[in-house]
Amino acid sequence: MTMSGSGVSRRTMVFGCIAGGASALATGASAIEMSPVKVSKDSVHYVTTAQDGHCCSACKLFVAPSSCIAVSGQIGRDCGCRIWLTKAA
Repeated sequence: MTMSGSGVSRRTMVFGCIAGGASALATGASAIEMSPVKVSKDSVHYVTTAQDGHCCSACKLFVAPSSCIAVSGQIGRDCGCRIWLTKAA
């Protein structure tokens, strides 16, 4: 599926935002600077029961207590989605 006939898929857009956010994290930018536009829970296949230990609280994008740098709305610590990223040790 492309967005508004632009030839850019939703998946490409999401991962582009995530890559930009990861770059900003590495340079010390704030969460607001990293991702001014958040995606919907549906677009990242947000689920209330995480699989394979990929829960939101263990994701690099999670902002305690209940939000995410990339996904809009309230985010549960034990939930998960397709854009989960490992936190640096």
